[in-house]
Amino acid sequence: MNIPIWQYLISMTGYLIALLLIIEIMRKHYRFAAIFWILALFTFPLWGDQLDGWFRWVKTLSVLVPTALVVGIARVANYEDKKGWWSFFKKDWVLWTMYGVLGLNILEASLKDLALGNYFNAISGFILIVTIPLFKSKRSKKRGWAFSKDKPGDLLAYTDPMWNFLYTTWNIAFVYAENPGFAASSLVILLAAELYPIIKGRPELYVTARVYTLATHILIRATYDIFTPLMDSTQFANNNVVFYWGIINIVLHVPYLFYFFYRREKQLKEEKETLKTIEA
Repeated sequence: MNIPIWQYLISMTGYLIALLLIIEIMRKHYRFAAIFWILALFTFPLWGDQLDGWFRWVKTLSVLVPTALVVGIARVANYEDKKGWWSFFKKDWVLWTMYGVLGLNILEASLKDLALGNYFNAISGFILIVTIPLFKSKRSKKRGWAFSKDKPGDLLAYTDPMWNFLYTTWNIAFVYAENPGFAASSLVILLAAELYPIIKGRPELYVTARVYTLATHILIRATYDIFTPLMDSTQFANNNVVFYWGIINIVLHVPYLFYFFYRREKQLKEEKETLKTIEA
C-alpha cells in the first residue's frame, strides 16, 4: 500500500500524542487502569480474526494478561496497602513476575528472529535478557523494581538509559523484519515509552510507559487493524536493511554486555567493602 509521507507524519504524530496521554491517564488513575485492562480481556472473541500464528497469540496473551491481572491489581494493593486476599499481590513474586514477563517478551521475539534467520538481532535480544536491570539506582537505596507508596502508586524500575536505548533499537529492528507493515506503528510506541520518562524527568517510569504503550498497541492489533490503512510501512521493507541493522545492533550490544558485568562486579566489590567497614 503506497501511502504519502504527509499521512505518515500526521498519523504517527497523532498516535504518539495519544499514547503519551494514555500513559498519563493509566498512571494517574490506577483504579481505572486496573478495571480497564481486566475488561480488555473480554475482547478475546475478536482476537481470532486478527491474530495469526503462535507468535502473535503468545505475544498478545503474555502482554495483556499480566497487565490486567498482575500490574493493575498489584498497584491498587500496594498503594492502598490493602489487607486480606490483596496481600497476595504485595509480595515479591509480583515484581519477579514483571521481570519475567519482560524477559519472556524479549525471548519470544528473539526466537522468532532465529526462525527468520536474523541471527545477529536474535543474539542482541538474548543479551538484553541477560542484562535486564535489577541493580539499585545510583541515586538512591531503593530496590531496582518496586511499587511506589506515593501517589499514584507507580510501578518503578530503575533501568539504565543505555539498556532502554538498546532495547528500542533491537525491538524496532525485530518488528521491521517480522512484519514490516507494522514497523511505523511499532516505532511510535517505542518512541512514546522513551519520551514519556524524559518529559516527566523520571527515568524510573520507562517500564511503566512501556507496559501501557505495548498493551494498548497489542489490544488494538488484536481487535481491529487500524494501522494498515493509516501507516502501513510495507513499502519500506528491505532485506539488506534487516541484515545490516542486525549487525549494528550486535556491535552495540556486545560491548554493553561486558560493561554490564564489569559494573556488576564493581558494585559487588563496593558492597563487600562497605560491609567490612560496618563490621569493623
